[in-house]
Amino acid sequence: HLLDKPMTAISADDVLQAYRERREAAPVRAGVDARYLRAVWNWTQAAFPHLELEACPVNRIRKLGEWPRIKRRSRRLTSETAPSWLKAVRALSQRRDSVLFEMLFFTGCRIGEVRALRWSDVELVTKIPSFRLVDTKARNTVELPLPRQVVKLLRSWQAESPPTSFVFPAVNRAGKLVPATYPGKVITAHRKASGVQWSPHDLRRTYISAAELAGVPSIVVRRLTNHAISSSDAHDGYAVAHVEDLAPWSQKVANRLQQWANPPGNVVTLRRGAGHGK
Repeated sequence: HLLDKPMTAISADDVLQAYRERREAAPVRAGVDARYLRAVWNWTQAAFPHLELEACPVNRIRKLGEWPRIKRRSRRLTSETAPSWLKAVRALSQRRDSVLFEMLFFTGCRIGEVRALRWSDVELVTKIPSFRLVDTKARNTVELPLPRQVVKLLRSWQAESPPTSFVFPAVNRAGKLVPATYPGKVITAHRKASGVQWSPHDLRRTYISAAELAGVPSIVVRRLTNHAISSSDAHDGYAVAHVEDLAPWSQKVANRLQQWANPPGNVVTLRRGAGHGK
């Protein structure tokens, strides 16, 4: 009901009541909604001071100690679930989505950044294959190395995909080529086929976990996954890593993930017969 009111008519009591009602059905979403309102309110207050808005009404929630404590999610793929997950990915009827999911798995990227990827931002024939993410969540453009697993995927996909500027294209209602939309229905079908519950962000957690377990320095993991670098950390600010520096680490993580998804079979040691020497 707050959407029907002008901001000048919204009180702290209104916000608190709406928040409590929303929290009953969806506690996490209630916190997200409160954060959105706070962001819009603070921006409007700074941009249009002549409105003389009161202090942000969302503050009442925090002062009463009702601000949501959201538990960080921890779900990811493991060496037990990764084989089924990858097998079902490669069995998808839509090749575009199959390549997209494998790229997320082997790079740890955010799905929104990869969906918007253009072929002009991908280098597959250079000494160190790489790709550029433009205008990322961290509000920057970053160049990252491509492991061999993804290079092979993208080369085959480029050869068979329709000629377009987008790596993962779709056609909108107007018949125009655009970046692929979020593949929610495909993910739902994949979950049923593989028996693995997952989301694109779970793949990001999987990548980071594999990197840490493989002994990749945390500062390198942050670079590979384009996590924001702390402005208050002088060490992070001075540690500049180029694509050629990151490439060996990227390949190490991809190899670890490959082991999880394609575990080696049982190896049986055979004794030599009497006629074959000791």
